[in-house]
Amino acid sequence: MPEERKEKFSPGPWTIEKRNPFCFLVYSGDHLVASVGADGSLFSAPNAHMIAAAPKMYGILDKLSLALAAVPVLHVEIEKVLKEARGEAENAAQ
Repeated sequence: MPEERKEKFSPGPWTIEKRNPFCFLVYSGDHLVASVGADGSLFSAPNAHMIAAAPKMYGILDKLSLALAAVPVLHVEIEKVLKEARGEAENAAQ
């Protein structure tokens, strides 16, 4: 039986609010998840989009992990990154 997953991050979908050309806010509903680009970086928009896509990417990897449980090497790698995303990895900041 697969282990019970305990995601501790804000649920998706996450949305982006553009504050100015270099500053973006990422929300889960009304909850602010991230503020990106306070330094005026040209990477602000791409970084905000990557962050906002995180719940979708996590969900896909989670489903793929369950489907590939019979492929041990890939399954172990996917489980490792999913644990990192949940903050369960040994090196995860608390």
